[in-house]
Amino acid sequence: MEEKAYWLALQKVVGLGPIKMQKLIQHFGSAQKVWEAHSLDLHEVRGIDKKTINNFLQIRKSISPELELKEVQKKGIDILLETDCAYPKILREIYAFPPLLYIKGNLLPQDNNSLAVVGSRKATFYGLHMAEKLSEQLAQAKITVVSGLARGIDTAAHRGALKGGGRTIAVLGCGLDIPYPPENKKLAQQIIEQGALISEFPLQTQPKPCNFPRRNRIISGLSLGVMVVEAAARSGSLITADFALEQGREVFALPGMITSSQSEGTNNLIKQGAKLVQNIADILDEFGWKRSLQEELRQITLPEREQIILNLLDSQPKHIDEIVRQTKWSLAEIFVVLTELELNNLIKQLPGKLFLRF
Repeated sequence: MEEKAYWLALQKVVGLGPIKMQKLIQHFGSAQKVWEAHSLDLHEVRGIDKKTINNFLQIRKSISPELELKEVQKKGIDILLETDCAYPKILREIYAFPPLLYIKGNLLPQDNNSLAVVGSRKATFYGLHMAEKLSEQLAQAKITVVSGLARGIDTAAHRGALKGGGRTIAVLGCGLDIPYPPENKKLAQQIIEQGALISEFPLQTQPKPCNFPRRNRIISGLSLGVMVVEAAARSGSLITADFALEQGREVFALPGMITSSQSEGTNNLIKQGAKLVQNIADILDEFGWKRSLQEELRQITLPEREQIILNLLDSQPKHIDEIVRQTKWSLAEIFVVLTELELNNLIKQLPGKLFLRF
């Protein structure tokens, strides 16, 4: 039987976290030898308490490592052990890194250049728009976008990366066999095709609140930096930013209106020293990543009239009457320019003749 079957079985033990699991495997030499160890020998391992040992002895009586592995394989899920060459090196650097990962999809060497994009579940239109726009541009620059598949900013980040034709990784706070949130089931499948779903939690693990801080440490651990797009004062996204700082990662924050409660957390991060993000260049330049040639050419060759209109627009929707007032051009002329910009995917039209810049 494969060694990874015993790793899976050990993960079922309540109280046996990453540190204790690693101690046991180092002491006995393999996960199989841990599973087969005598109870007296288990008590000799430093840092392993009696309660955890009792939990282990109970689990050992009730489950089969072989059946655990077959169940995972039946669901099309891969297991990546910390001892595998494909295990992300950057993740292995963090404290209490997960001994094994459940994966749907695949991890590639290019994922070493990655940035986490996180934020509020109750995001504003501004936050959702900017998360999608910046993630799309990161993808176009060949940067893998990491997030948590949650509602709001996470969802927008994954969608933006997919739209940009790039890779994205979603880290879950539940088992990979649990569709959460349920409305993102189709998005999850798209992520599998252009990246990976990842979890350290065994199958059938429900998305309990206590799981998400553990998930957040993996999101930041897989990334060179974390960008918080929108967050309230007590947002869970700030936990990810804290983990990033502890792990020696860069922290970025998108500024928001001082009157918006959903920007209070990000604005505070900036006051505390997080790098302010106004555009994609603020991120790319920090890591020495080059902007996409397509984006540079687009900025250089844009006709004068299109550039004028583009400069008038930002992430806040603007009515066409206001554009006419500011340019003093005819409505027909404005429509021609706006149509060109929209065809070039530089602006977006909203209902009510409102326009905003990507």
